[in-house]
Amino acid sequence: MKVALVCPYRLSAPGGVQEHIRSLAGQLRGWGHEAIIIAPGRGRTRKTKEELFIGQAVKVPTQNKSWAFASFYFSPNFGSLRNFIEDYRFDLIHFHSPMTPFLSWQILQASNTVNVATFHSEWGVANSLLMNSLDFLVHPLIGKIKEKLSGVIAVSEVAKQSWREIFDGSLPQAVIPNGVNLRRFNTKVPMVRVFGGKPTILFVGRIEARKGLKYLLEAFKKVCLRIEKARLVIVGSGPLALISKLWVKKEGLDGKIFFAGRLPGEILPSYFRGADVFCSPATGGESFGIVLLEAMASGVPVVAFGNPGYREVLKNCPVQGVLVPNKDVDALAESLVKFLGSDELRRKTVKWGLGEVRKYDWPLIARKVFQFYQRVLG
Repeated sequence: MKVALVCPYRLSAPGGVQEHIRSLAGQLRGWGHEAIIIAPGRGRTRKTKEELFIGQAVKVPTQNKSWAFASFYFSPNFGSLRNFIEDYRFDLIHFHSPMTPFLSWQILQASNTVNVATFHSEWGVANSLLMNSLDFLVHPLIGKIKEKLSGVIAVSEVAKQSWREIFDGSLPQAVIPNGVNLRRFNTKVPMVRVFGGKPTILFVGRIEARKGLKYLLEAFKKVCLRIEKARLVIVGSGPLALISKLWVKKEGLDGKIFFAGRLPGEILPSYFRGADVFCSPATGGESFGIVLLEAMASGVPVVAFGNPGYREVLKNCPVQGVLVPNKDVDALAESLVKFLGSDELRRKTVKWGLGEVRKYDWPLIARKVFQFYQRVLG
């Protein structure tokens, strides 16, 4: 089978959608299929054996109140774009986050083959003036986009409910979650212990408002009053990195908190392995939670705010304190203290996580996606 996977964001930028697409493409290629990723580039068309870059990536607001390098491309000759896509003779084109302008919209209109779309985002958090304006512009396009689709996938029930107009039963549909690479994230990976043997909390994510680092910093200050040796490692970068570092210095915590910055993909699993507790205090805009799976696969207990996407991933966990009320600093601090102070609690949570995460192994997830392809192709 020859499949195109359309990514609306810059492929080299960190992000769950990009990771999902690369992993799915890798699995399909491993099974002997031809999978070509189409993504925005740097202003000119560029082709490789496995990737096709069209147009320009520019920084735009996303549905989850974040920012991403999304596609910005207008073909001066629509017919030439249609011919360009037709020349590849794809059996199926798989669009990811298809409501993100503009490249996906143009390719969808140019496509004369079977089209499938995966919806990754939680549109329901778009409550700012800017995002409400985009909501007003985007939603009228839903009908036109649906007309060109043969099937739709949501990565979670949260994403499905966010796009009720799409998942109304008029098209073949499925909920197929994100996956995790268990060959990359596992308990055999060597550890990186930044603070030696001291009890360590790990944060991994973009340093922006919705990821909630400020709540973790405030909670960590309280944790230190009860566990003097506690340490915090922060992996990631973002617009609030500088102000976060200034706050840490002002509070006199700079000897207890390490900002690792954005890490290469091959190093990140070792940081997970070196943590005693992983904390993800994202307050919203999460339709799933790939980072939770990475921690679980690494054998690290998770403590997270109970946003809808995280609740769906962790709903079967029998351990109290894994999910904390949103934005509740005191409850977050209490849960972190409890996990850092109890080997038994950590062991119980890790055991559950290692068992639960197996169902998200990428070969299993990709098989479900491929079976959906076969379903819509008839």
